[in-house]
Amino acid sequence: MVALLAAPCAVVALAPPLSGAHWALDLLACFVVQAGVALAAAALFFALGRNWVRACLTAAFAGLAALTAAPDWLPEHDSPQLGDSDQQLIFAAVNLLADNDQEPQRVLAVLREAAAEVVWFSEYTPDWQRFLQAELVELPHRIERPDLGSFGAALYSRYPLEEGAMVPGGHSWSPFGRAVLRSPFGAIGVLGVHPPPPLPNPRGVAERDDGLAAIAPLLDGLPARRVVLGDFNATPWNDAFVRMRRDAGLKRGSTAWWLPSWPDPMPALLRTPIDHVLTGGGLTVTAAALGPSIGSDHRPLIATVRVDG
Repeated sequence: MVALLAAPCAVVALAPPLSGAHWALDLLACFVVQAGVALAAAALFFALGRNWVRACLTAAFAGLAALTAAPDWLPEHDSPQLGDSDQQLIFAAVNLLADNDQEPQRVLAVLREAAAEVVWFSEYTPDWQRFLQAELVELPHRIERPDLGSFGAALYSRYPLEEGAMVPGGHSWSPFGRAVLRSPFGAIGVLGVHPPPPLPNPRGVAERDDGLAAIAPLLDGLPARRVVLGDFNATPWNDAFVRMRRDAGLKRGSTAWWLPSWPDPMPALLRTPIDHVLTGGGLTVTAAALGPSIGSDHRPLIATVRVDG
């Protein structure tokens, strides 16, 4: 029975390096951490029963899963030390959920406790616009495009946003927010993103991948110091996400932590990390954490970004 349960987990462990070959493998790659934990437990079970062949086999697949997920979590030896700069900004990525009928004050409490200075909102509806415009007076600089569906979006900032615009994120109906942030530490390019979710069919995954592929070109013309944040609808192990980071020259950012943001309110081990804050140039994410539940199917993500140079 344990062997039968471990078999599909072994397939998931194989999925990340093969995720570019088929859309189904791409979706399975999202769950490599969960598969690795299950395979490690199976390996321990077999070892306790002295079934060494199955113990070694499941441990090997658990190791393969770990090789996929672990590199982002290991220290970067060439990174500047945390004390090198006290120039820091707090960024937040918040998927509000279009039909969120919970108490909206939860969103304000999370952002104010974190002292967020730049916030990217996904699923930003006219109702959310009316509420947040009136309440978040400490973030007066904004670019926004509310929508009754799931693809409204807004960028709120404590500091001026120059050249701010909502631009197509690979699709006319999924806008990204692009601006130059005039921070106290100099100009920083900001791109807020929300590609379509990868529906379980070839077209659905391709639409998500098109959104991710649009990120690198949209960074052209922005300052070398840049932040890309939002609901990417992709884990760090999806092939399109890996290619996007490489093409855009972005650091690992918040993916250096295990931050499974979706779907809330499932337990953390059953969630996946699809909300991220990534940086480029002389910026480094020095801390990142998920906020509490806000009634959405996503947990908010808060990241501290240090200005290194």
